[in-house]
Amino acid sequence: MGAMQADKAESNYNYTEIGGTNKNQPFTGMPDAMHVWVKFEGGTTANPYAKVNTILHTAGYYQDPLANTDKNDWGKLVAKAEKMDIASSSEWQELTLPFTYEDINEAPAYALVSFATNATPGQGTANDYMLIDDLEYLYYSQLASLAYDGVDVAGFDKNTYAYEVDAFYDESKLAAVADGKGASVEKAYDPQTGVLTITVKGNDISANPDNYHTYTVRFLVDMNENAVPTAEGEGLNVQLNRQFVAGWNTLCLPFTAAVSQFGVEAKAQAFASATDGMLSFASVETIEANQPYLLWLPEATAAPITFKGVNVAAATAQSVTFGEWTMTGTYAAIMSMNGLYGVVNLNGKDKIMRGGANATIKGTRAYFSTTNAAVKEMTLSLDGVATAIESIDAAPATSAPADVYTPAGMLVRRAATSLDGLAPGLYIVGGRKVMVK
Repeated sequence: MGAMQADKAESNYNYTEIGGTNKNQPFTGMPDAMHVWVKFEGGTTANPYAKVNTILHTAGYYQDPLANTDKNDWGKLVAKAEKMDIASSSEWQELTLPFTYEDINEAPAYALVSFATNATPGQGTANDYMLIDDLEYLYYSQLASLAYDGVDVAGFDKNTYAYEVDAFYDESKLAAVADGKGASVEKAYDPQTGVLTITVKGNDISANPDNYHTYTVRFLVDMNENAVPTAEGEGLNVQLNRQFVAGWNTLCLPFTAAVSQFGVEAKAQAFASATDGMLSFASVETIEANQPYLLWLPEATAAPITFKGVNVAAATAQSVTFGEWTMTGTYAAIMSMNGLYGVVNLNGKDKIMRGGANATIKGTRAYFSTTNAAVKEMTLSLDGVATAIESIDAAPATSAPADVYTPAGMLVRRAATSLDGLAPGLYIVGGRKVMVK
């Protein structure tokens, strides 16, 4: 420190000198603010203000205030926090002074901390005094901003720690910025639950392990006929990506949902009994997790359906058995239906049909099986409509050319070797009934 006499302006300064005993204060942190209590009473009205400041600088000589000097090994200013107009008061004053960083890429090596009863060197008086208490440096550890795909996350506030984004997570689209200059932002994403965890740690985390804040952002979980999440989770936002035909569909989901979420005209039925050659179903308002159902929709749809805040159970599809018949859900990406039974709409009638060698179904659906290998005909009661079992194949794997017709006899493709691109439904291929799903 320079001259201690308050009236000596030319030598009234504080300084850092490398190598000198008690002439420097090593400091490598990157604080965001200086916090201190002061009690200052001044003895002059001509220059009535006191000052407090902290200068962070790189290795080398530094002094406060700056003045002419013959030193040539100056350090570089990294950041400064200061208040130059502390008014005289008989009361304690609490000060929180933010640091202004000159170069965020420079790391400080020393701190130069100054308290003066007069902000102007050499203008102090004998009656000035300042008391100082509880000096500390603050390291912020919250988010300053949070955006996804270039748009601020709805409702963001640094003191709110849970959010939702109606999109699938892509790390390249996330922008999470900490409010601390030296704070770190750590991200961990769980694709099974769609939850992104963001942890912001203050620059002093090694010395203060409790200085961190955790945020969660809930994204959509993708559930489709080829991939069903296997992990359990509560409060998930699930987007079901699957095509539904007009009329009756089979359905099995790993979470409970209201039938109305499929549309105001949607209807669902659960397998209720199998007696006297008839499979009967009962209307339900709720789809229970992992249970098989029939779902009726007035129109075909391929638009995704989003379910908010659902509790996803372990994806273990269940079976319901009555007599010789069992209805079973499936989450398999693809499953052979050879010898099993599914529900289709043929010429405006809902029927249960036995799958042939090439028949398959995908996940989030259900199928029927029976222990009676000799069964030839079965009545199915769907809202009072009864039909019989017939044999039907899915799209054949053969590449032999064949004309493709609708059940009404309209030619839709000549000498076809593939049914790819055809709308879902029943076709006649080479004289056989073939279901395209």
